Order: sequence, then C-alpha cells, then structure tokens
Amino acid sequence: MRGIAQEVRKAVGQQAAAARDILKASQSAARLSSQVHRASTEQAKGAAQIVKTTETMRRSSAATTRAMNEHAVAVDQITKAAESLSRLIATVTRSMHEQTNSTNEVAAAVSSMRKEGEQASRALAEQARAMRDVLTNSQNITKQMDLITKANKQHSSRAGRVLTQLKDVRAITERNARSARDTQGGTGDLLRHAEALTGALTPQKNGSNVRS
Repeated sequence: MRGIAQEVRKAVGQQAAAARDILKASQSAARLSSQVHRASTEQAKGAAQIVKTTETMRRSSAATTRAMNEHAVAVDQITKAAESLSRLIATVTRSMHEQTNSTNEVAAAVSSMRKEGEQASRALAEQARAMRDVLTNSQNITKQMDLITKANKQHSSRAGRVLTQLKDVRAITERNARSARDTQGGTGDLLRHAEALTGALTPQKNGSNVRS
C-alpha cells in the first residue's frame, strides 16, 4: 500500500507538475496565440501593404514603362531635333558666311555708291554752275538778240537812208560825170587854143631875141 501511495503521490505530483506545465503551456499558448494573432494581424496588414505596394509597383512599373516609351520617343525626337539643329547650325553657318560675303559686297557697293554719289554731287554742282552759266549766257544772248534786232531795224532804216543817199550820190556822180565829160571837151578846146596861141607867139619871141 505504501508503494502504491508513494506511486500515487508521485503520480499526483507528476500530475500537478504536468498541470502546472499544462497551465504554463496554456499561458504560453495564450501568449503565443496573442502573438500569433498580433502577428497575423500585422501579417495581414503587411500583406495588404504588400498588395498596395505591389499595385503601386505595378502602376509604377506601367508608368515607368510608359515613361521609358515616352523617354524613347523623346530621345528619338531629341535625336531628330539634334540632327535638325546640326543642319540648322550648318545652314546658319553657311548663311553667316554668305552674309559676311554679302556684307562685304554691300560695303563695297556702299563705298562705290558713296563715290558715285560724290561724283554725281560734283557733276550736279558742275551742271548747276553750267546751267547758271547757260542761263546767264541765254539772258546775255537774249539781250544781244534784242540789241541785234534793234540794230538790224536801225541798220535797215539806215540802209534805206544810205540807199537813198547812194541813189542821190549816183545821180550826182552821173551829173558830175557828164559835167566832167563836158569839161574835158571844153578843156581840149582850150588846150588847142592855147597851143595855137603858143605857136603864134613863139616867132615873135624869137624875133625879139634877134633884135636884141
């Protein structure tokens, strides 16, 4: 009986120990269950966050994909724009060279135009002086023409008077000529009479000389 009692006490002790262990285990299980619940809750939250994060990542991935596509398109556009810019720069460079040449040509043309303008100014000044001289000469010629016209009128009137006078002179000359012819005839007669008288008087002079 003692052995049984001892075994019973041992069994009771072991049962008490097992109960304590079970209590501890149940307490531990409760703690673990609470921890598991909290962990499950946190895991659910984490899963939800993971889902949200996954959705966000998916959206981000889609956005990244679109951005990469847009970036590729933008890179292509930038490449084309860079090529266009290079062509534009080359065109601008050629245009600048051409503009430089054009500027030099324009400068030369302006210089030539300036020289031609100066020559034209001098020519205009000379032309103006010549026009003034021509005007002055024209006025002088006009005055001379007026004077010549007046002189011609006076000369015409004088020529008429001279012609009248010449006619008068001619008539007088003709009269004088007739008178001269008449005088010449009379002179001839006088000469003949004088010679006759001279011939008649010459012997008397010789006789006188002899007597003396």
